[in-house]
Amino acid sequence: SDAPAELLGSEGAGGRLMMRAIDLAVTALAAEQVGLIEKAMSMLVGHTAETSGTADFQTRVAEVALDHVAAAGLWRRALAEDAEGSPNAAPAAAAAHVGCSAAAVRAATAAAELIGPSPETDAVLRRAL
Repeated sequence: SDAPAELLGSEGAGGRLMMRAIDLAVTALAAEQVGLIEKAMSMLVGHTAETSGTADFQTRVAEVALDHVAAAGLWRRALAEDAEGSPNAAPAAAAAHVGCSAAAVRAATAAAELIGPSPETDAVLRRAL
């Protein structure tokens, strides 16, 4: 093609730049998913129906809390590895993406199942999926 073009950066570095952009994007998404887990937790803790005192309800809330701790840890590790310029930044971003995504789906599902259908639980579940 005869279209004029100007090289941005160094030749051959486009793939590395794209991978860095993807790593930053999935780390940002992991942060959003941690926030979604926190929303699901606050919905569950605020739920006052009769079922909230059952062992099953309390167990599920505890599982969501554990998922939150794990997801937040993965996200913080991805941030730290990136800030340090570590060669482990890309694997940490990938781990945060996978771990936070799965935890967000589990938390939103727990909220929807334990609280029941509502505009709020539907919105949290849709966002997680």
